[in-house]
Amino acid sequence: MTTDKKSRLFSFPRITFYLIAITAFYFGIRYVGKFHDVSALIVQINPFWLALALGFQVLTYAANAIILSVLLNGEGKILRSTLFEISLVTLFVNQALPTGGLSGNGYLFNQLVKRKVAISKVYNLLLTQTICYYLAVILMLSISYLWYLNYVTINNQLINYTVIVGYLYFIGLGVFIILLSTKSSVRFLKKKLIKFPFFRKYLKKNKIPYLPDDQPGLFRSLLNHKRTSLIVMLIHVLIILLDIYTVYSILHGFHLDLPISKISFVVILSQIIAALPISPGALIAYESAMTYFLTKLGIPIHAALIVTLLFRFLTFWLPIPVGMLLYSNLSKAKHAPNLNHDQA
Repeated sequence: MTTDKKSRLFSFPRITFYLIAITAFYFGIRYVGKFHDVSALIVQINPFWLALALGFQVLTYAANAIILSVLLNGEGKILRSTLFEISLVTLFVNQALPTGGLSGNGYLFNQLVKRKVAISKVYNLLLTQTICYYLAVILMLSISYLWYLNYVTINNQLINYTVIVGYLYFIGLGVFIILLSTKSSVRFLKKKLIKFPFFRKYLKKNKIPYLPDDQPGLFRSLLNHKRTSLIVMLIHVLIILLDIYTVYSILHGFHLDLPISKISFVVILSQIIAALPISPGALIAYESAMTYFLTKLGIPIHAALIVTLLFRFLTFWLPIPVGMLLYSNLSKAKHAPNLNHDQA
């Protein structure tokens, strides 16, 4: 094995990713339950509804790849199949390290830069798709909560607190992202980051110029590209709907009935918990929250546990081995010079 191959094999990003995956598996086996319980559930569920649930989850990755394609607008000439693989690994990183979608941006940044996308384009893409995701979550949360206030007679304080936390968390992150995109903030970050040897080495290794500070702020960029921003936000709404219909399919696979309005509220509330930096993969917290919300909206406790376990298997556990394989394949892509940094 050559020295270059050894350095790539034991690179910091790769070691970090594998540690995340191993940690997630450990916590899952230790706290969530044995995986043979999942196989027993799969045998019991109606095959048609299981296939439908799996199909909805595959579509979530395809939708994320479409978001990247829309925002890249042909730059880098990246194949859609590659964007699909990148989106799968990025979503896994976001789930494993819950930070409101920020953790996966580092991996996404690295992958796009390696594929000769201008750094200013990547920077703007990450900020735009992140803020559009926040807007989609806030929109769906608002619709679901209005339904809850008007049609559910039982007033649950924990649900109300979760909604408040969701608003504060995503609006707060959104304001942070917008402030981060201003020219003064970019200049400040550039001065600070250049002091770190790891950051300077990364830029030199990939032949990347320093962070651009000559591009418009995010707010102005969103206004200048209203149609693109609206499309990206609507695709994020579609991704949330796909998760909702995944839960709907699992419920029907076990001959359980819950109105789609209630399922929507459960999924949104659970995503708020999943976004909070509580534990790797939001383990325990996510399962407890989703089970609790399902029971409060009409599903028996044993059925809620079954649905939650299978939903987490399809959305979190199943993508782990797939993500590890794709991560290894994507890491083999050679770094290419990225000299067209002034392009937008």
